[in-house]
Amino acid sequence: MVDRRFGDFYAALPPSTSEVVVGPNANQKCEYNVVTLLHKICKQNTENISEEIKWPFIMRGFRRRSRAKCVKKKKLLSLKERRELGLYKLRRNGMKYRDFLPLHNLWQEYFIDYIDFPSLEEQNFTGSPNDRQLGNVSLKLMKADYHGAILCVKKSICSSLVGKKGIVVFDTKNTFQLLDEDDVLRIIPKESSVFTLKVRDLTFTILGNQFCIKSSMRNSKKIKGCISMDL
Repeated sequence: MVDRRFGDFYAALPPSTSEVVVGPNANQKCEYNVVTLLHKICKQNTENISEEIKWPFIMRGFRRRSRAKCVKKKKLLSLKERRELGLYKLRRNGMKYRDFLPLHNLWQEYFIDYIDFPSLEEQNFTGSPNDRQLGNVSLKLMKADYHGAILCVKKSICSSLVGKKGIVVFDTKNTFQLLDEDDVLRIIPKESSVFTLKVRDLTFTILGNQFCIKSSMRNSKKIKGCISMDL
């Protein structure tokens, strides 16, 4: 049953429209067929039909954009692959102490600027508990980069390592790898070891237990107030 209010909408098209839809004009452009059909059906205001129906054909002249090809990002090497390539190992033989002296000189310039030695000298910093700059210097020591520094083993649970020193050529999570003047690479465990570092007239003491973390992650590590070591 058709509602009387919408009867005109559901009424069949007049026979004359079939010539436009399926007649000889059917192969012409779609715009022409629609306009001709509307002119036959509409009895009023047919002058502006061409302008009024332009909006349905706005997108007709545009082609669908082809999707940009996804550039696959190169995958980073996994930890297993890096270990297989030997990126975490240094050759025991072939390295010369004199070849790393320029690295040590660069590190000294970096460390003096990083710790701000001129300011410490003005304040007569000695490292005593009463020094105001002690906390700030301790924090900087924790976050500093030690590749190129000359460390000396002051105390260690392994007595044979005491007194050994050299340039830090590799700082891992649990070890300092030192290259000594005799061109021998020694791997010193950080745990239960105490290291000394001398720059200008100041000697700094580094507790290895506080450095058992990757050098790249030390920036976010907090220094504990109370430190105990079993030596």
